[in-house]
Amino acid sequence: RERRGEKARAGVSRREQERGGHRVIRARGSLSEVGSTLRFAHENGFLSAQAYQDLRITHGRARAMTWRLYQALGRPVEPG
Repeated sequence: RERRGEKARAGVSRREQERGGHRVIRARGSLSEVGSTLRFAHENGFLSAQAYQDLRITHGRARAMTWRLYQALGRPVEPG
């Protein structure tokens, strides 16, 4: 019998769950998807150069804040 919520936590340590680390990891993945979508939209003419630049700046700020939060939670620094 599977314990309650076990599937949802697969691959996430109890410590990360307690500290909210799994949410930060998910946010980082979501920000990567947003970056890919922005590039696609720009390259295919859905965004003007100015709109793309403005959105890239905002996206970069969100990535930087998320990275700082990740580090503040005691995550190791990833290479590259």
